[in-house]
Amino acid sequence: MQEERKSPGGRVYAWQNPAVSALMGALIGAMAGLVGSVLVYVQAERVQDATANARRSDIRRSAYVEVGTSSQSFRTEMNGVVNFIGEASTAQVEELHNTRYIPAANKLVQAETTARLVGTAESRRMLARTVPHRESLAEMVALAFQGETLDVDKYSEVMKKYEDAFAAFMNEADEEVI
Repeated sequence: MQEERKSPGGRVYAWQNPAVSALMGALIGAMAGLVGSVLVYVQAERVQDATANARRSDIRRSAYVEVGTSSQSFRTEMNGVVNFIGEASTAQVEELHNTRYIPAANKLVQAETTARLVGTAESRRMLARTVPHRESLAEMVALAFQGETLDVDKYSEVMKKYEDAFAAFMNEADEEVI
């Protein structure tokens, strides 16, 4: 049934039909539901992105801690080798090389690889700056293990460069994960 409604001034302003009213109500409900669904979807994406970012940060943090502790162990073993190599017998030097130096060097290389794989472009660049110094130290010590005299001043200079480059990397890592 249609009913004509008039305003107090006598103008017709709408035709009322229950089917149209029901249809309009359903349309408004559907629109509200759609908007609500879109908002829930967008919020879920944000939560998922935040969770993924937090997980990546945790992985980076773990890798950076591992490379930091491995670097410290490597430096400690290197300095121990340098201090001990001139005074030790060949058997002692060989044991020191195989049981302390090689494991520390291998662990550092593994930790560097992990940090490069999970790090940002900037942290990879900063970590790459440490590698030539680490390799120079390894070459110097390898020659000393073969019986050549170690240039302690040059060793100290390269170790300082390695430590400075590694400190720069750790500063970059701190900014990324904190």
